[in-house]
Amino acid sequence: MTNQSIGNQAAKITSTIGHPIVLGVISVAYVNYYFFTRNEALKLGGQLLFGLVVPLIIYIWVQIKRGIFKDFDVSNQESRKKLYWVILILILFQIGLLFVFENSILVRLGAIIVFSQIALSFIINNWIKISLHSSFAFLVSTMAYTVSFPFAFVLFMFAIAVGFSRVFLGRHTSIEVFLGTILGVFCGFIFNLVYIL
Repeated sequence: MTNQSIGNQAAKITSTIGHPIVLGVISVAYVNYYFFTRNEALKLGGQLLFGLVVPLIIYIWVQIKRGIFKDFDVSNQESRKKLYWVILILILFQIGLLFVFENSILVRLGAIIVFSQIALSFIINNWIKISLHSSFAFLVSTMAYTVSFPFAFVLFMFAIAVGFSRVFLGRHTSIEVFLGTILGVFCGFIFNLVYIL
C-alpha cells in the first residue's frame, strides 16, 4: 500500500467519523454519560435518535436511491438546500420537545445553538458551500469546553483533522473549510458565553 493510498484511507475514515450525524451521536452520548442518570440519558438519547438521527438518515438514503443525492456527504451546493430544510424542521421539532419534557438548560441551549448554526450555514450556502463537517466538528469541540476540557481538546484536534480530510478528499476548498471553522467556533463561543451567564 502506497503512502498516497494510506493517506486517502485515513482521510476517508476521519471524514466518516467527522460526519455531523456520526459526530453528533458520539457527542450526545458523551454528554449523556457525563451529566445524566441512566434513565435520563436513555430518554434523551432515544428522543434524539428516533426523532432526529433516524429520520435524517432515512431521508438522505431515500434521496440517494432516487439519484438526487450522490452520497451521505451531500456535497452538491444545490442539493444541500433541500437537506438544510429537513434538518432545520427536525431540529425545531426536537427543540419543542425539549422545552416540554427536558429541564436541562445545557441540552436546550445546545439544541438552539445547533439550530442557529445550521440556519446560518443554510443562508451562507446561497453564496458558498461551507464545510458542514468542519463547522459541526469545531462547534461541538468548542461547546464541549463547558463539559470537559480534555474532551474538548481531543475534539478540537480531531476537528482540525476533519478539515484537512475534507480538502484532501476534494470535497471542499480551503476557504470553504476555513469559513466552516469560523462559523463553528463562533457558535460554540456563543453557547459557552450564554451558558456561563
